[in-house]
Amino acid sequence: EDIRNILEKHGRRLSSFRTVLDFGCGCGRTLLWMQAQAADSQKWFGCDIDAEAVAWCREHLSFAQCVVNEGSPPSPFQNDQFDFIYAISVFTHFSEAYQFAWLRELRNILKPSGLLLATVVGRDIWGRRLPRSLARQVERDGFFFLSCNVMGKVFPDFYRTAYHTEEYVRRRFSEEFEVLDYIPQGLGKFQDVVLLRKREALPNAEA
Repeated sequence: EDIRNILEKHGRRLSSFRTVLDFGCGCGRTLLWMQAQAADSQKWFGCDIDAEAVAWCREHLSFAQCVVNEGSPPSPFQNDQFDFIYAISVFTHFSEAYQFAWLRELRNILKPSGLLLATVVGRDIWGRRLPRSLARQVERDGFFFLSCNVMGKVFPDFYRTAYHTEEYVRRRFSEEFEVLDYIPQGLGKFQDVVLLRKREALPNAEA
């Protein structure tokens, strides 16, 4: 409902996208709900680094084509393939290097003017949960990557916890996309949501 409402706020309906990718689909926790929204004319895709989770999606969520992707780009998809990509609780676990590598890749596989919706761990979370000294560091730098692997053995070592400020997201994500909106606690009244649009050409690109 949050995804649908954010899109409608910007004049788009979920059903209007012909090709949709759940980037970091896991075991289909979001795709499962999207199944009820899917129109016959739409093509739905999912990808994740967790092969076991993708296998479950393939068995139980036949309306979507789900594949395993590597931890680093490129993705298994073609350039200009998707109208809409959403990444729920994915950029919340990337270092800056992985974050911008994947932002560039997702921009590549989006169609011109395609939309990307991603969530980040914003001020409401890190302001309450991090020790004061670390919260001040996030505030100062705009980004902080927690060095301990809180996911244990489930995910590879690069997959940790990232904290963002809105100012950082608007400034740095705009290097790859047009930032349409930033909604604090926009997903489930928990993670912040950023809505991005692929530009026809990047700033300072050569003619």
